[in-house]
Amino acid sequence: MLIISLAVIVALVVAVSSISRKPVGLAIDHATASTKKIGGYSVGAPIPGTTLSYLQMLSATIGVGISPVYPDLQSEPSRRYLVRTIDGGRSWRVAGVFPKDFYPRATAFKTPEAGYVMSLSQGSLFTTNGGKTWSRVTTSKDPLSISIRGNVVWIDANSCQTAMNGPCSMHLDTYQFGRLAPTSISSIPSNQPHMSQVGPTSGYVIGGSGQTGGTYGKIFVTQNSGKSWRSVPNPCEKGSILGGSAPSLTELFIYCQNAPDKYGSAFLYSSFNAGKSWSGPFSTPGLGLISGASSNGTFLWQLDRDGILWVGDAGGHVWEPDPNVATGEGHVDLAITTYGTSSAWYPVLGVGVYRTLNGRWWRLFK
Repeated sequence: MLIISLAVIVALVVAVSSISRKPVGLAIDHATASTKKIGGYSVGAPIPGTTLSYLQMLSATIGVGISPVYPDLQSEPSRRYLVRTIDGGRSWRVAGVFPKDFYPRATAFKTPEAGYVMSLSQGSLFTTNGGKTWSRVTTSKDPLSISIRGNVVWIDANSCQTAMNGPCSMHLDTYQFGRLAPTSISSIPSNQPHMSQVGPTSGYVIGGSGQTGGTYGKIFVTQNSGKSWRSVPNPCEKGSILGGSAPSLTELFIYCQNAPDKYGSAFLYSSFNAGKSWSGPFSTPGLGLISGASSNGTFLWQLDRDGILWVGDAGGHVWEPDPNVATGEGHVDLAITTYGTSSAWYPVLGVGVYRTLNGRWWRLFK
């Protein structure tokens, strides 16, 4: 994904709508979620926000998430649950149970009952009943990320000769929602980039390396689900992209490491015309490697080495620390999901779910 194993996951608005088509094409693997306790929790039972490792908001109040429940800090999760909130992340209940040996990482749900879940090494699953049963999804290669815009789902899939190392073959698998096999498979012109789907058929791949082993860190955009890609000028002086996000087709935020010999030295560039011109570089606090953006690019967020969340304005000119968000030293994974122009959620496993309604001040729910 991103350089030095830091992932940027920006989840934008997903409209809640009804589903009119049944899944077609493949056999179904059943992981029935009965009312009995499985791994300690029954379906419908409340579950602490401290157990969430990922969440996706479908509206300002309704969302789904992934809860791997650990008996203790040294062990593997005893069970992994699909969970749901109806009060904006204040509380969560178990909706379904994942197959025993499935390790979920991210979701692409359209309603609380229907959606896809991906695993890095075990493919993807689909459910129409909130996780009571699961259908196996065909992917061209091992999934790296998943996203949904409108009625279209993208899965960024890769196959490397050595796990997480090149040379890799990257694919964009495109699905019409509800289908278990891709409607199209396209090549991605970078190895292990960060992908941002900004519309049903449009999006960016940011970072990674070229297919021919060329410049390290490129930016490409597609407006036809990967059938063709156009190169976007890279603002980084040395070509090294540390991270980035694309809230829309026109808005881009790119972190650059212009001095590769100085670990953690990063600068932010912003563009509001699809990369035709860039503003910056702007200095960033802390690591400056991880960012999130609201659905209209109003706010930027990043973590420093001590796990403190910093809030920046749209251009990244001004940064302020938020004393209400402190995840602990060494916690540098940032998985923010947003809804609307200023509401956002940030789950930290073992800590709880942070939420902001104004983009700046966060509250913790456990």
